[in-house]
Amino acid sequence: MKKTNIKPSSFTFVGLLNACVANRNLEVGRSVHEEIKEKGFAEDVLVGNSLIDMYMKCGFLNEAEKVFEGLPVQDVVSWTALLAGYVEFDLSQEALTFYHKMQSKAISSNAVTMALAMKASRIVCDTDQGRIIHSEAVKKGYEGDLTLSNSILSLYAKCSCVDDAHYVFDKLPDRDVVSWNTMIVAHTEHGNFQEALECYEQMQIAKIVPDSWTMSSMLKVCASLGALEQGKELHNKSLQLGLADNVSVVNSLIDFYGRCGWMPESRMVFEKLVNKDVISWTALIAGYAEHGQVDEALDNFMKMQENGFAPNAVTYSCALKACCASGVHDGARTLHMDVVKMGLDSEETVINTLINVYATFGSLIDAEAVFERMPARCVVSWTALIGGYVDCGYNIDALKYFEKMQAGQISPNFVTYAYILKACGSIGAVEKGREFHLEIAWDGFESDPSVGSALINMYAQCGSLSEACEVFNDLLTRDITVWSSMMKAYALNHQGYDAVHCFKDMLQQGLKPDVVTFTCLLTACSHAGLIQEGLEYFKLMREKYGFAPTNEHYSCIVDLLGRSGELLEAEKFIETFTVTQEDAWAALLTACKTHGDVDLGMRCFEQLMQKDPEDAAWYTLMTDILTGAGRWEDALKIETFRKHVEAKKMPATAWIEIDRQVHRFMVGDEQNEDILAAVRALNLRLKDEGHVPNLNLDVRPVSDHKKEEALCEHAEKLAIAFGLLNTPQGTSLRVSKNLRMCADCHNASKIISRMERREIILRDDCCMHHFIDGSCVCGDMF
Repeated sequence: MKKTNIKPSSFTFVGLLNACVANRNLEVGRSVHEEIKEKGFAEDVLVGNSLIDMYMKCGFLNEAEKVFEGLPVQDVVSWTALLAGYVEFDLSQEALTFYHKMQSKAISSNAVTMALAMKASRIVCDTDQGRIIHSEAVKKGYEGDLTLSNSILSLYAKCSCVDDAHYVFDKLPDRDVVSWNTMIVAHTEHGNFQEALECYEQMQIAKIVPDSWTMSSMLKVCASLGALEQGKELHNKSLQLGLADNVSVVNSLIDFYGRCGWMPESRMVFEKLVNKDVISWTALIAGYAEHGQVDEALDNFMKMQENGFAPNAVTYSCALKACCASGVHDGARTLHMDVVKMGLDSEETVINTLINVYATFGSLIDAEAVFERMPARCVVSWTALIGGYVDCGYNIDALKYFEKMQAGQISPNFVTYAYILKACGSIGAVEKGREFHLEIAWDGFESDPSVGSALINMYAQCGSLSEACEVFNDLLTRDITVWSSMMKAYALNHQGYDAVHCFKDMLQQGLKPDVVTFTCLLTACSHAGLIQEGLEYFKLMREKYGFAPTNEHYSCIVDLLGRSGELLEAEKFIETFTVTQEDAWAALLTACKTHGDVDLGMRCFEQLMQKDPEDAAWYTLMTDILTGAGRWEDALKIETFRKHVEAKKMPATAWIEIDRQVHRFMVGDEQNEDILAAVRALNLRLKDEGHVPNLNLDVRPVSDHKKEEALCEHAEKLAIAFGLLNTPQGTSLRVSKNLRMCADCHNASKIISRMERREIILRDDCCMHHFIDGSCVCGDMF
């Protein structure tokens, strides 16, 4: 063209600049710019706008700004071109400032300008600015512009304004795949998975062809719902759409099958994928780790690196979880060092997992060290540490960290509340639990089924069954976990018939029980002595619902038979079902203690010694059986053997809450002289009431005086004495203990309740004891 001396026009240069943009050829673009200046087109608005666009898309923002500033007239296209560059370079706040400047110049924005400004508002989640732009779009009649409408929709979806997003979506005259995808993602990101599924079904009715984004989003929905059949249909649909090699969709399929526990299918999809990436490997490893196939998870973690893929933060988190599940403490520490080497030790995902892993291993010092090194702590970090303290039994420390979290202006989530309520229940801190209940209601978590279950469990563990029932009755949504928690609450408080009625009510509501439901139901039958009902439900679980009994179910039946005195039947049951786990034998050993069966007790003890000779609980139970039968020499032999194998007893600890303060009493700790004086005075009064200390429980070769003094200072007696000292007459006392009560403390507590005219609610690791007027609701079956 130049050789033929044909002069270029502004359209010529626009075409040339567009070609430079298409090829990202900045060198040629600069040459064209120089020629534009030579030919006198530098102040041409059309050419200037194309130059701005070219420099922006080639990554030179400063050059674009210079061109913009040099234009004698800046029209809406000029402003829009530069605005697009700010958004493209993720300078969203600058983009909004520029948009405001444009408005101050009285430049009327068009639909494209508004869509870009709306995108910038979405990125910084500025809903106020978004609403202003939305209002302006309505005034200008741009509601029919699909690109702008989708931008508005996307802002509301991202910024948690799902109702506003629905309003915009419903008013759209036309909807494309982007519109539908935005609504699906809006529901998915906010946990409304069923609504997302319904949205997809409506999309199909509207004959909108899904794309890879739709498929990936819907597979995430199906994974979250455990909707295996719908996920399989999506798999077939993706094949029909030609997305078999789309990495994003295939990665979502690997994740979907993995989360649903279908690891062979997950593996098959993974193997067929040609262009695997780090997300593909991570999805596979996550599936194995989540479903307990830890060897496969760690094996693929190694293979991934052998194939040249560097693990990311999520991959390391999955590998750490696998180490945690398999108990490989050293492996977790090695991975921690690798994380540091890779520079991922500031990644929130990895740090939170490390805290959780160390806490699970009981290495709370390491968990706290990781936590303290965090530059910024979110609610997940705090919850991981609090959860670790709760799971390790350090409930008072968990409460202290919860207070620190709140002092740091970090708002708890429903998981945090679930842990903190568990802590309150474990130490019987019902007053603190009530405080947290009010906070939960204020924060809007009261209607959440998982929080509701935690509240029910907390009140039940504190012996306040009426409050547990109130929480249950007030819940608008009751899932299977809530119903199971209510049955467990009845079981713990010896209300077996109420648990059975609760189960029947649940069935009438159309809910299907799971294995946990049956554990709670069988426990309730056991504690209430409902032997016939318990056996019938055990049969129903297997034959009607097809559940294979777990070790917990077997233990419940053994406990049920044992409490009812059917000891030989219980032993026969264990042998018939070839129950190998120690829980069932431990339940039978406990029953032998209750009914004084030495020979069967010894058989149980021998079985337990083969399984776990270092658990001190078996020795304590067998010693109690032998001393109860007057066989003190044999009891002393058992105690001597315990010391020989170094089966260490856990220190007995009791807690009592007074005026929202939790007080701990541990055997072996140095006690306050006032408490010791009070408990000794209480012991003298008990003797006056006819209580004879059961010195036979102590097989040590020491004087009777020493034995009586030791019995007097058992943890629960110290807690009760402290409660009597520091509460008004008539106040109920709530005590929690980490171990089973001894027979002497149980008898003493009954007398104290009558003598002091107090209700004493004491929960040990066996059951709930309500001591009222000289008797206990457990019926001395503990």
